[in-house]
Amino acid sequence: MNFFRFLIKDISARIIRTCVTVAGIAVGVSVCVIILGLSESIRRSFQNAHAGRDIDIIVFEKDEFSFLSSRVDASLVQELQTYPEVAATTGILMDFQKFEETYVPLYGWSTDSPLFDKIVIREGRRPVTGKNEAIVGDVFAANSRKGVGTFVPIRGERFEVVGTFKSEVPFEKSALIIPLDVFQRLDDDKQDVVMTINIMLKDRFRNAGVVRTIVERIEASHPEVSAQDADLFITEKTKQIILGEKLSVMIAAITVVAVILGLSNALITTAFERKKLMGVLIAIGWQKMDVFKAFLLESLLLSLAGGAIGTMSGFYATGHIFATMDVSVFMPDWNRLFVVKIVGIVVATALAAGIVPAWIIVNLNPVAVIKYE
Repeated sequence: MNFFRFLIKDISARIIRTCVTVAGIAVGVSVCVIILGLSESIRRSFQNAHAGRDIDIIVFEKDEFSFLSSRVDASLVQELQTYPEVAATTGILMDFQKFEETYVPLYGWSTDSPLFDKIVIREGRRPVTGKNEAIVGDVFAANSRKGVGTFVPIRGERFEVVGTFKSEVPFEKSALIIPLDVFQRLDDDKQDVVMTINIMLKDRFRNAGVVRTIVERIEASHPEVSAQDADLFITEKTKQIILGEKLSVMIAAITVVAVILGLSNALITTAFERKKLMGVLIAIGWQKMDVFKAFLLESLLLSLAGGAIGTMSGFYATGHIFATMDVSVFMPDWNRLFVVKIVGIVVATALAAGIVPAWIIVNLNPVAVIKYE
C-alpha cells in the first residue's frame, strides 16, 4: 500500500477525532498569532518610528516618565540647528484625536521636516504652514473614506485633507499629520513647545564620539532636557514594551505546550488502538523507521491543517480586534518573517507531539502484540 495513501485512509477513518484534534491545534495557533502579532506590531511600531530615519540624537523633557507627555521649548529646535555638526533638526508633537468611535494618532510636523521624506505621499501634497490642512495615513483613509478634498474635525476645527500617505511605521498608518505651528495653536498646553526634537547629524560626524560630545553639550547648556543617542533612547523607551513582549511569548509558549499535549494524547490513543495493525505491518516487512516516520508525518499533517486554519482565523481575529479598539494605533503588520515564525511553531509542535507515540509503536514486539490481540 502506498505510504501516503495509508496515512490519509487511516486519518479519514477517525474523522471525528481528527476534526477535534485539528480544531484544538487551530485554536492554539490562532491564540499564538493574536498575541505574538500584537506584541510584534507594538515593538516594530515604536522602533520604526525612530530607527531607519537617520535620527542620531533625540531630545526630550528631563525626568519625564513617558515621552508622550514630554514638553521641550520649541526655540531649542532652531538653536540646535546652529551646531556645526548638525544637518537638520525637527520638533514633533503627538497626541490622540477622537474620530467617530475611535482615537487615532495626531502628529504635528513642521512642513519642512525631513520626516516627510520618510513617507510616501500617494495622493495630493504636504500640508502648508499656518493652514488647517492635514494628510492622512492610507489605513485611516481606507477605513474612514476620507480622501483628498474631504474634511476632518480636529480639536473642534475643520481641516481639509490635502494628501494621503503610506508609511512603514504602523503608528502612522492610521494617523493624521498637520502643520506643527497649527497643532501648537490648537492646544493651550502645547503652545511654543514640542514633544521631542530629532537631530540628524552630517554624515562625517555620525559616530559615537561626536554623538556623545553633542549630548553632553546639550545637557550642560539646557539642564531641563535630556538628550540621548537614538539607539539608546529606543532601547530604554521599549523596556516596557519588551516586558510585555516577553509576557506574550510566555503565554504563547504555554499555549503551544497545551497543543503539544493534546495532539500527543490523541496520537498515543491512536497508537494503542492500532497496535495490532502496526504489529502486522512490522511482521510482514515494514521497517520500524517507516512506522516511526508514519507517526511523525501524521502528526505533521494534522498540525499543518490546524496551523493553516489557526493562522487564517488568527489574522482575521486580530483584524477584528483592532477594528473594535477605541485607540487605532497598532495596526497588524504581517510580514514574511512573522509567517515563518508561525510555520516554525507548527512544525516544532508536530515533531514534539509525534515523538512519544512513534517511540511506543517502534518499541512494540510485533509477535507479542499479534499473539495478545
